[in-house]
Amino acid sequence: MFTYMNDSVKSAARVFDLLELFAMASEPMGVSELAKRLALPKSSAQALLLTLVGRGYLTRSERGYALPMELRADWIGGIRARLLGIARPVMDEMAQTSGESAFIGMLTSDGRVRFLAKAVSPREVRYDASLEHLRHAHGTSIGLAMFAHMPQDDAERWLRPSRLVRVTPHTVVDPRNM
Repeated sequence: MFTYMNDSVKSAARVFDLLELFAMASEPMGVSELAKRLALPKSSAQALLLTLVGRGYLTRSERGYALPMELRADWIGGIRARLLGIARPVMDEMAQTSGESAFIGMLTSDGRVRFLAKAVSPREVRYDASLEHLRHAHGTSIGLAMFAHMPQDDAERWLRPSRLVRVTPHTVVDPRNM
């Protein structure tokens, strides 16, 4: 059974995060951009990139690092890439119909939300957010929706008071009030 808790090896999770990011990228990326987008130290990002180039999972050019075309189809990115392929047109329609921005995200192993894609509202005054920054799950509507739909035991472990950080003066940090 799938668990939402951190049962992963950090270095392995980083490799998959990196490969999945490259699977969705339309342009090559450099070390600094990759480190920023994945919230990694540059030295760790560089070591991972060089390892993946050496193993043939990435290519390196003067423009940066990229996933080879033969790995883009279905192998790298897997279910996430397929999910985003299905979600994008739905999100675009939602944003057009509602006039509000739509986001899709995932829960990371440290209890944050990573936005994977967005469809920004066509209105002049609208909400927009960077896909690069991780957000505390308990401080986002996406995170709260995830907690509401996961098994109660998992939600209770994620919502332990020691994990909850006050992001703003109005952030709810008492699990009984969520």
